[in-house]
Amino acid sequence: MDAKKIMAIAIVAILIVAGVGIVFLLNDDENAELKVSYLKKSAYETQIIAESIDVFSEHDLDVESVAVSGSGSDSVNLLLTGEVDIANTGEGPVASAIKKYGKDIVVVCAANVYTGGQVWVASPEMSGSMAITPYDKVSDNKDDVKASFENAKDALGRPISLGVQQGSTTESEIRSWMSYMGISFNDFGEEDNDRLVTLYNIKANLLPSTMSNKGIDILAASQPYPDNTLTTIPGSYVIGSNADIDSYGLSVYITTKDIYIEKNAEIKKFVSALKDATDYMVDPDNYDECTETCAEVCGTDVSTFESAWSISEFQIGWTDQMADVLYNTCQKKGVDVTLEFCKGLCPSELKDHMDSL
Repeated sequence: MDAKKIMAIAIVAILIVAGVGIVFLLNDDENAELKVSYLKKSAYETQIIAESIDVFSEHDLDVESVAVSGSGSDSVNLLLTGEVDIANTGEGPVASAIKKYGKDIVVVCAANVYTGGQVWVASPEMSGSMAITPYDKVSDNKDDVKASFENAKDALGRPISLGVQQGSTTESEIRSWMSYMGISFNDFGEEDNDRLVTLYNIKANLLPSTMSNKGIDILAASQPYPDNTLTTIPGSYVIGSNADIDSYGLSVYITTKDIYIEKNAEIKKFVSALKDATDYMVDPDNYDECTETCAEVCGTDVSTFESAWSISEFQIGWTDQMADVLYNTCQKKGVDVTLEFCKGLCPSELKDHMDSL
């Protein structure tokens, strides 16, 4: 082979190697990717702020935040149908997912422990002989509350209609609240006229308009829907919340076992970014910016998120308290698991990673 041919082959080889090297360099520069579903409402503040201040890029991570309407169960549905990698949701939909999929559900972390975030609002039509007595925790006026439901049911000539999204965290909370008050109720689709309340399955974001159109007497939802109702429907009023029964809620991120194995490194980066967002949120200097950002993103008044901050404990982890909140919800929903099972839903290596942050 003559010298010119050898030289040509050598040049081609060098170009090929250089090209491969460039490809690897480009790939190294690409950020890892995750798709995360969430809702534009109270209890999802961490995802909203993380997106707003762009902490993900600081961890070489591209996150596509997919906003859904309705409740946390809609967010989980996107995960279970393979449309996202992680779902941000409440503890109620997590319990429902565990009931169906068991150990295939993995807790990535919780971001918020709070109470008072689930609120019940009565229509302005519920006045006079149909007025509902709000619960007062100091006087523990359960008997008065129950009596007002009985009077309203008699005046209406039918059970009181209560709208709530089936499968949501709020559903389990309103059930517990009514049981605590001694208020009987028809489940979705039941028609026993001797009971005081009938539950109707209505997507959370449609509850205010349904009440405005006189389709329901009471709604149960998480913020901002109760506040939106109070603002847009004059005369509507709060009758209770999950704080009445000392019930706590979670903002929690979950994935599936397969996704966790496949995207382990990305998920750890994601958790690290959420920790940065949380540190930013709990800094008093950033309070006004964070509450205003959440209000703007969710299309509601800033007072909604000022209230959210007052009842929330923003933190990234999977503590015994967080696991206990999920366990209690599982018990309410008839999910046969132990507290130890709930504690173990977050892999130990991921908990160790969070503890190191």
